[in-house]
Amino acid sequence: MQDILHLYSLPHDEKLPVVCFDELPVQLSCEVVSPLPMKEGQPKRVDYEYERDGTCSLLVAFEPLTGLRLVETTRQRTKADYCRFMQKVAEMFPQVEKIVLVQDNLNTHHASSFYENLLPADAFTLAQRFEMHYTPKKGSWLNMAELELSALSRMCLSRRIPSREELDREIQSLVKERNRLQVKVEWQFSIANAREKLSRHYEKVQSKDLPDKALGSELTSPWRTTAAIAVTSIHRNAQSIVLVSNVTPKLSPLVTPALIPQMTPPTFVPSKPLRTAKIHA
Repeated sequence: MQDILHLYSLPHDEKLPVVCFDELPVQLSCEVVSPLPMKEGQPKRVDYEYERDGTCSLLVAFEPLTGLRLVETTRQRTKADYCRFMQKVAEMFPQVEKIVLVQDNLNTHHASSFYENLLPADAFTLAQRFEMHYTPKKGSWLNMAELELSALSRMCLSRRIPSREELDREIQSLVKERNRLQVKVEWQFSIANAREKLSRHYEKVQSKDLPDKALGSELTSPWRTTAAIAVTSIHRNAQSIVLVSNVTPKLSPLVTPALIPQMTPPTFVPSKPLRTAKIHA
């Protein structure tokens, strides 16, 4: 995670552009009953019944600091599709030293896709164009390409589209407009924010042999546990949320039996909502 956040904190470098890549499956569906057209004072009305007509995928490459994006509609998202799309991404940046590519851990997102679909010399040349960085497992929200896919979904994919050709036509129209406007993303979630908001995850990966102070915390809460506590009930009031458990928590090894009667159950005060990025037009 810190590797990705470090990349996002760097200023724009024309020789090392940061490009985020992601994919989105799309269901194609057509109307069974013709919709009633929009009239004055009345919106368009659509019947609930529809007919599914297969699926396709959107492949998106997005450079958040310049507002440049490339989107392609494909029938599948195989290694061959990934290889072909990466060739187009490489053509977008012919003069750069490396393309810093941020993507998730899907099994097709690897240089092996190049070698399985190109001649060895061509595959090696293409692989050398990229410096690949991967979001952590269950951390795909760190990929800014998801923000671009979310915007396209709200503007185009929230209705029924019957064919891949129509989907591609409408998506390319949106991409052309957004490239013209240079819609960028300003990433705001930093490494310091991660260490503060996600401190419980940092503690889990620390050695159990380290004393509590070495974990970056004073011994103010001996109720801190090393495993999840089974919660049987939640009591809420206007100020805090108190978790009540029927499982005795595992106490810190520095807590003596004499301290146990003086301890109070843990109270968790809700923190501010997590804000990661801001989109600029």
